[in-house]
Amino acid sequence: MQSRNYEELNPYKNKVSNISNEIDELESQKNSLEQNVKQYQSLDIRDHANKIDKINGEIKAFIELNNSLRQTRYQQNVSLLVNPLSKYNPLNLFSKEKREQRKKYEETLKKNAFLEKEMDKVEAKLLKAYAKRLDLMEEVAFKEEFDLDEEIQKIEKIRKYVRKLIKERSALLNKFDSVEAGLKTIKDQLSIKNSELAKLKGDLTTAENLSKRIEFAENGYQRKLAHQECEKLFGLGKPSQVISNLKKKIQSLEREINKLLDRAKQTVVKLERNISLLVIDGNNLCHQNGVKGSTFISLKALVPLIKMLKNKYKVQVVFDETIKRSLDLQDITASLDLDDVHIVNGKADEFILDLAQNPNAYVISNDKYDDYFDKLAVIEHRVLKYEMFNNYLKIYDLDIEIRF
Repeated sequence: MQSRNYEELNPYKNKVSNISNEIDELESQKNSLEQNVKQYQSLDIRDHANKIDKINGEIKAFIELNNSLRQTRYQQNVSLLVNPLSKYNPLNLFSKEKREQRKKYEETLKKNAFLEKEMDKVEAKLLKAYAKRLDLMEEVAFKEEFDLDEEIQKIEKIRKYVRKLIKERSALLNKFDSVEAGLKTIKDQLSIKNSELAKLKGDLTTAENLSKRIEFAENGYQRKLAHQECEKLFGLGKPSQVISNLKKKIQSLEREINKLLDRAKQTVVKLERNISLLVIDGNNLCHQNGVKGSTFISLKALVPLIKMLKNKYKVQVVFDETIKRSLDLQDITASLDLDDVHIVNGKADEFILDLAQNPNAYVISNDKYDDYFDKLAVIEHRVLKYEMFNNYLKIYDLDIEIRF
C-alpha cells in the first residue's frame, strides 16, 4: 500500500519551505552584520580611552582602600590575640576590670564584622570596575580590528542574494499554486476515500472484537448477545461474514486510493515540466490510424495544433524525406505559418531526438524510439505521446484536444 499522506504530493511545498528558511537565516546574518556596523560607527576610541583612564584611577583607589581595610582588620585581630580575657570564664563576670576588657573585646569583634562588610563592598566595586574596563577594552579592540569596507561588502552581497532568492521563491509559489490547483479534485477524492477507509477499519476492529467475544463466551446467552449486537450494527449476525466483507471493501478502497495517488503523481510530473521547446514528428501527425489502417491526412491535424502551441512554446517541426511525395517545404511552411520546419535526408527519428537534447526540450511523437535508447530525450522520458481518432487529437501531457 502506498503512502496516503497526500498532503505531501506537492513537491513545491518543501522547496518553498527550504528557500524561506534560507532567506530567514540570511536576513539574520545581515541584521547581525548591520548591528556590528552601527556599533563601529557609534564607538569613539578617544572617549573610551578617557573612560578607561578614569576606571584605572577608580581601581587604584579601591585597591588602596581594600588594603587599608585589611591592615586595620589585621591590627584588630592582633589585639584580640593579646587579650587574655575569655568571656566564657564565669569567674571573670564579677571583676570590673574584666568586664571592661570583655566590653573592649566585644567592640573589637563588632569592628571586625563591620570591616568585613566594608571589604566585601569594596571588592564588589573592584570586580565591577574590572568588568567595565574589560568591556571598554574589548570595544576598543573591536573598533581597531573592524574592517568597515569588508563588512559593507558582505551586507550588500547578502542583500543581492536574498533578492535573488525572493524571486525564486515567488516563482516556486506560483508553481506551488499551479500544482495545488491541478491536484485539488484528486486531493478532494483522496480525502473522501481516506475517511471511508478509516471508518471501514474501525468497523473491522469492532467486528473482530465481537468475534472474540463469541469465541471466548462462557455460555450460549453471551454468544447470543454478541450475535444480536453484530446484527444490529452490520445487518448480519455472523461476525466472521462481516469481517470477510469488510476486508474485501478495504482492499477495493485501497486499490482506488492507489490509483488516485498514481494519477496525482502523474499530474505533478506534468505540472512540473518546464517546456522551452517542442520538437514535433511531422510525419506522425500527418497520418491517422483507423479500422482500415493508416490514412494520410496531410496537415489537417498539424495546422490547428501548431497554431495552439506556438503561442506558448517554441515549436520545431521535422519531417522524414518521404513527405516530399505529398508536400514540399514551401507549402508546409506557409500552411503552418512557421519558419522552423525541416525535412531531413532520410529518416527523421535520430535528428528529432538530437534537437531535443536540452532538459527542457520535449518531443511529440508516437514512435517508441527503441533503436535510440541512449538519447537523452528517451532516457529522461521527454517524448510526449498523443491519441488521434476520427479527426480528434488529444495530447494529455499538454492538456490539448483538437477536433479537425
